[in-house]
Amino acid sequence: MEESIQLEIDGVKVKPVAMRFYEELVDIELNNSDSNRIFPEKSVPRYSFRQNEVSLGYFKVTRAKALANEKTTVFTLHRQ
Repeated sequence: MEESIQLEIDGVKVKPVAMRFYEELVDIELNNSDSNRIFPEKSVPRYSFRQNEVSLGYFKVTRAKALANEKTTVFTLHRQ
């Protein structure tokens, strides 16, 4: 049985639909209901990522793409 991914982004706990890490990039798919709560507009668009109480670093949203299912959005972030 696959365990769901749990992240903390700027202190807000979230369960992404899907997540994929590349070298300096991460794609994270979120339900649209979570998107504004997780990635609010900020003057400095850096977000702190933590998983299991371990810092994964700071990331900046470089792209957001709504999917055809109209229920989720994929965010591409770059490590800062």
